[in-house]
Amino acid sequence: MRYALRKDESQDAIVKAIRAAGWLCFVLHEPADLLCWKPGKGWQMLECKTPTKTGKQRKRKDQELQKQFLELTGTRVVLTPFEALLALGETIEL
Repeated sequence: MRYALRKDESQDAIVKAIRAAGWLCFVLHEPADLLCWKPGKGWQMLECKTPTKTGKQRKRKDQELQKQFLELTGTRVVLTPFEALLALGETIEL
């Protein structure tokens, strides 16, 4: 499957923001994209998706198993660095 190891366009910026906030961030391929850890906050997984022009997530037929995993574990899906930091419980100042 040619999509399997292709990362989402948003991933690099998301990883950079997470690391800048003091988290360790490991890039995975399965069962989700990122494994993050910070003292006092523990481990959290995130799934990165590339937003479409409408701002919604792209969906493929081969993602049904992943969708089930995300729902079962409560893994958050993020489209932007801002969403990722909020999902990790970081305080964002605008």
